[in-house]
Amino acid sequence: DVGWAATIAEEALRRLAEECESQGQGELYRVLSPYLDADRAETCYRTLSVQLGVDQKLLKRLLHEFRKRFRTLLREEVEKTMGDDADLEDEIRYLCAVLSSIRPNE
Repeated sequence: DVGWAATIAEEALRRLAEECESQGQGELYRVLSPYLDADRAETCYRTLSVQLGVDQKLLKRLLHEFRKRFRTLLREEVEKTMGDDADLEDEIRYLCAVLSSIRPNE
């Protein structure tokens, strides 16, 4: 299950990176991708806004849209693995549970 979850997440990340690169936003991906699963308390918006050269309000919107797109890509990747009788929402919840159980060093 961990392998399945990791594969799904890696493919969604790959697609997100590819989309960003094709839109000339490779730097945005490189800066924001480590914050896809970080909560707000762990995110230093000031530092990130300076790094990207945008104000904090725009940075928050960009990060929100970045996370939203990643979730959409995750859903699409999960859908590819499902049978017709599977429940997408159950699969998404299971994916999130498995991903949250993975330690960064695993």
